[in-house]
Amino acid sequence: SDFGIAHLVASDQSARSASSSAGTPRYMAPEQHTGDAFKFGPPTDLYALGCVAWELATGEVPFSAKTALALSVLHVASPLPAFRPRFEVPPGFEEWLHQILAKEPADRFTFARGAADALHQLGGEDATAPTTAPSLSRVAALGPGLFGIRELPLIGREDECDLLREHLTAVVSSRDSRVLTLEGPAGTGKSRISRWLAYDAHAAGVARYLQVDCRRDVEEELSRELSGFFGITGMSRTQAVVRFAKLGGESTHFIALFRDALTDADEVEELSGRARTQALWHALQLAAADLPLVVWLDDVLWSTIGIELCERIAETRTPLLVITTARVDDVLSRPAESERLRNIARRYEVLPLSEARCRDLVRSILPLDPAAVDRIAQRADGNPLFAVQLVGDWIQRGMLQWSADGLAASRLDESSVPLDVRDLWLRRVDDVLWDAPDDDRRAIHLAATLGHAVEKRPWLRACG
Repeated sequence: SDFGIAHLVASDQSARSASSSAGTPRYMAPEQHTGDAFKFGPPTDLYALGCVAWELATGEVPFSAKTALALSVLHVASPLPAFRPRFEVPPGFEEWLHQILAKEPADRFTFARGAADALHQLGGEDATAPTTAPSLSRVAALGPGLFGIRELPLIGREDECDLLREHLTAVVSSRDSRVLTLEGPAGTGKSRISRWLAYDAHAAGVARYLQVDCRRDVEEELSRELSGFFGITGMSRTQAVVRFAKLGGESTHFIALFRDALTDADEVEELSGRARTQALWHALQLAAADLPLVVWLDDVLWSTIGIELCERIAETRTPLLVITTARVDDVLSRPAESERLRNIARRYEVLPLSEARCRDLVRSILPLDPAAVDRIAQRADGNPLFAVQLVGDWIQRGMLQWSADGLAASRLDESSVPLDVRDLWLRRVDDVLWDAPDDDRRAIHLAATLGHAVEKRPWLRACG
């Protein structure tokens, strides 16, 4: 069961309604019963968890009624019933339940980590034996079918992760900004390390995060991320004004900044140029007002706007940790942007993995036999992305067969192993286009020429 926590996040604004309701009624939070979709978030899920915890302790859900309407009224307006557990519970457990089952989302725990930490503290250190994650060998033994689905462990990057965590701790304690740059060859894991910190900080409840691909329109990407962050996507202009008033922000420029997220965008004046950049900066400050913010700018050297934002953040005392990534070839081809970034950012190199750690990574992907592990680790030459892609390539081509020592690569010769990531991707493109008409091939080449993000109309015009 989903315990009432499932909710569709629509990409089409018209599909998201401010009065929509979905879930399993006995476990639904008050905001789900009233259909206030703009209040949905982690506290909504935690309310469902609280209902489950109450039921486990007492044998009954907190509220029950004969009709759905009566049940909704209880969840929305009635205080919790008397707590009568069937067995002894730690002191403070009832108070924990009252917080996680508070009527207003703002009165509950903000993140699951906070709820878990508070629960662990009730019984003292001995009461909270950590759960044991399944071993890598057990997970890997499930076979190739899970490749591309499960998250692979971050191997050989312990020092980099510790370093980023130290910077985040400093930002949290000092409430001052820092800008970092992870620089290295393509495929060494810069983005993966950045994503790890962003997700870990969010899970720990110490910071929220925004992710921006700087190969796209940075202002547009940031506006989209922030509109979701503030929960105004699909609102009307009037609703957004009320939301920003509650957040303590001046709404005029914010409404114009996020006009594309509103249902009545045509009634809002468009913001552009320096005014738009200025409004984005103020929106970032507002986003970091109550909890530090991690801003992850991927491939930052592709965007002068992204670098300008980094410069502004570096000059201001705001609890923002900016993590930028830069490929070595971009550093060499964009010297002016690189110099601007180096003047404000603390730079760290992300080098290829050692062969031993690369072997560890390959073993964590699938239970490959030693010969396959050796072949992939040697060809990957410390590049984790290439190692993972090689395994995926072998799976896609049906080259892995079970043997006594694990999955072995059959029909393997030197010509069947790509030289690098670029060679592997070119082979995949050739496989897709090998019998395609000339017009289709030309269209694909034009799309690649237009850049990382391709808009449909310019592409069609170029195709003639």
